[in-house]
Parts: sequence; structure tokens; C-alpha cells
Amino acid sequence: MKAFEYAIKMEMDCIKFYQNTANQAIHPELKIFWELMIDHEIKHYDFFALFGRSSIQDEMPMFTDGDSDNVFPDLLNSMKQFNFSNQDIKSLEKTLVIERQTEKFYRGWVQDVYDEKLKKQILIIADEEQRHMTFLDELMGHINQIDKIKEN
Repeated sequence: MKAFEYAIKMEMDCIKFYQNTANQAIHPELKIFWELMIDHEIKHYDFFALFGRSSIQDEMPMFTDGDSDNVFPDLLNSMKQFNFSNQDIKSLEKTLVIERQTEKFYRGWVQDVYDEKLKKQILIIADEEQRHMTFLDELMGHINQIDKIKEN
């Protein structure tokens, strides 16, 4: 399987998982988070799907760094007020694993890419995955602090 085909499959798997998780979300902010993640993964999927069909590099779509990430700090602050269910925590933990795997894949793949335009696009997507991980790391750190306080 070619790298871009693997990327397409990976992004589709993410979309499906995030859609299922969003449908189960009770907290409105959590639902917003999952929907934002779905939007990002759809953009990644569309980019790789179009890239895979384009035989001419100049026809390759450009993936741009979105400005929707500025929503994450406000979302994080409001989510820190939640009482997360065990299912919420498991879904967030799984998301963190998924985002780590995709970011690692993209950074590894780019080492074998010689086309500078494509390399830049893959790195933009990898950077977005990194921002997702940063958000999730901070949220999970907060949840873990709350759990430790409850234990004491």
C-alpha cells in the first residue's frame, strides 16, 4: 500500500471513530471538540484522496493551516469544568493514541518525500496533529490531577 493510500485509510478510520464518539457525547463542548476533529480529519482525507488521483503535481490541492485551532484554548478552559465519565476518558485516551500515531506516520513519511510542495503539505498536517496532541495532553493532565485529588 502506498503511503498516501495508507494516509487515506488512517484518516477515514479517524473520521469514523470521531463520528461515533461525537454521537455519544453528552457535554456540548465535548461534542464540539469531536466535530472539530471530524472537520480536520475530513480536510486531511480530502487532501490525500485528491493527491492520490492527481498525476500532475501542479494539480495537487493545497492544504492550508486552518485558523480553527484558536478555538482549542477556550474549549479547553470550558472542558476543565466537566465531570468526565469513564467512557469520555477512554475516548480521549484513544484519540491521543490515534493522533500520536498519525503525527508519527506523517513525520516519518516526509523523510522519503523529495517534492518540496508535497513535503510542506504533509508537515502542515503533521503540525495540526501535533496541536491536537498538545490539547489532549493538557486536558488529560487536568483530568489526572482531578482523579488524584479525588483519591486523597
